[in-house]
Amino acid sequence: MHYKLCMVLVVLATCAVSLVACESSGSAKYMIPYIGPVLAINDQVSNEQKMKLSQKMMKDPDLQEWREAREKISMAEGDRVFEGSVDSIYKAIITAVSSMEVDVESAEKDSGFIAGQGKVLPPDRASQLRKERMVEYAKANGMSPKSADPGPFFDPDTMAAVMESQTGLTITVGEHGQGKTKVKARFSKIYYPPELQECYALLWQSIDKQGFLNKALDAPESK
Repeated sequence: MHYKLCMVLVVLATCAVSLVACESSGSAKYMIPYIGPVLAINDQVSNEQKMKLSQKMMKDPDLQEWREAREKISMAEGDRVFEGSVDSIYKAIITAVSSMEVDVESAEKDSGFIAGQGKVLPPDRASQLRKERMVEYAKANGMSPKSADPGPFFDPDTMAAVMESQTGLTITVGEHGQGKTKVKARFSKIYYPPELQECYALLWQSIDKQGFLNKALDAPESK
């Protein structure tokens, strides 16, 4: 607090000295005040904002509007019905999930339960979404979006690595009428709704692709 007061006094004194009129061609011209100390104060405020943002996110990384949006996304995009037997869809899911760099920790074929964790989205895209999330979080808490900019002591990627472990994924597979299989997928440890939406899109895309490949491999060769 004393440091800030001293800096303000220095700025005022500097401006008073700099604003000296000098006669040139019959008209008065004024020197532009030196603004170095002002920039130094702004830098300090910026660093304080970054620290405040990081501390708040460490304490509570979620927002009420995010929770509501995630619930809607899970209800709308978390369940799918596939054409094919439970066995064939289950096999496709195991391979698809592994291709997404998600480690399968539990796979019970009889119950149709699958659980795993990992980094679902590609690193570059995940990093971009983390930055967007920080900006939106800052705005929602009345802070400047610039407080989410990377700095010497603040980086969204590093902070995310400290705050969050790997994304969790649970899947249940069951019969849904003749020749159809219902799949229910739920992600955990994801706060930002756009990230959750992209995780679902990638999951279903990977399962569709693997199911198509499996059908092609299992199809009898034409004579």
